[in-house]
Amino acid sequence: MIEIKSLYKKELLEYIHSEQFKSSEHIAITTHRALSQVQNPRLSEDDAILFLAIENDKLLGYLGVLPDTIEFSNQEIEKVGWFSCLWVLPETRGKGIANMLIKKALEEWDENIFSADYAPNSKRVYDKTQKFEFLPITKKGIRLYVKSDLQTILPPKKIFFKKIQFALKFWDALVNSAITLFRFFIKQSSFSHSIEYVTHINNEIAEFIELCQKNELFKRNKSELNWILSNPWILSELDKNNEGARYYFSSTDKEFAFTGICVRDSKKKIIVFLLCSKRNNTLKLPYVYELHAMHIVVDLLSYILYAWNIKTCTTFHPQLTEALQQAKLPILNKRKIVRNHMISKKLYAKLQNQPIMFQDGDGDCAFT
Repeated sequence: MIEIKSLYKKELLEYIHSEQFKSSEHIAITTHRALSQVQNPRLSEDDAILFLAIENDKLLGYLGVLPDTIEFSNQEIEKVGWFSCLWVLPETRGKGIANMLIKKALEEWDENIFSADYAPNSKRVYDKTQKFEFLPITKKGIRLYVKSDLQTILPPKKIFFKKIQFALKFWDALVNSAITLFRFFIKQSSFSHSIEYVTHINNEIAEFIELCQKNELFKRNKSELNWILSNPWILSELDKNNEGARYYFSSTDKEFAFTGICVRDSKKKIIVFLLCSKRNNTLKLPYVYELHAMHIVVDLLSYILYAWNIKTCTTFHPQLTEALQQAKLPILNKRKIVRNHMISKKLYAKLQNQPIMFQDGDGDCAFT
């Protein structure tokens, strides 16, 4: 018989130190991700954060939940959870394990659940529960292709591209050499404002961020942003361990790093703050804060895309997306993209007539 176990903070720590965790062919979370989860400032002792499907001591599936809170326009606070990962052992699919995990999580979280950037198969499982809005909340975004990176983009799409990956690498090198040569002969990108790179949110930055959060649902504060900066879920190769082979989702890569960027005006006053994540040569912008300075954000991006050797950059921030669509940037291409957020019916009803503003990093999206 399949048993669904709920793990809270104490139980999660016990799980990653257990013999079951050490010897299991599959694990439901990595050690560093679990240690990050338990440091989440919005975690309470009675929050269920991991659900395991077990049969005869064998792990058949798991579902993670990231605790969070939303703030309504009347300043009322509501506890919510984000589905963070959903996996079922391939040979057991069709037995309803995913449905069992989701139902248990909905029960534990009183149906106050979001899910961001989910796989298409997951939506079908959500729909079967009849607890989620059928139409997701869709965020429009933009992806900038700064340099050629076909060797990374195409092979996951078709086996044919894996077979010709060497040719794709050659093409990338040829195109990118031409881009470098072209930029050598034109005026180099510059940025006229003062830039300060930070790895910690201090009181000055926190006060600026608070001024920019008018319509946000999740309103990250100093402690929460510092938690994200200091507790990545993806380790760089230098910190690589052997757990990645037993965990289905990403846990390591060649490079992953968070960086905060403050932009100041001539009076040394903060006018822009970005929290960026760089994974290899891909740039994301989990959190963008500005006060009537979106043109400065665009100029800053134009500068760091080349200063950081970025190949692709993605954002779903509505004002920044619109500004980048209009901007003339020295890049290969730009493409419109979307990110879908599932939301439970119960939570959706509470958000009626409420401005819904997601930052790109809300949920677990900042960590990937």
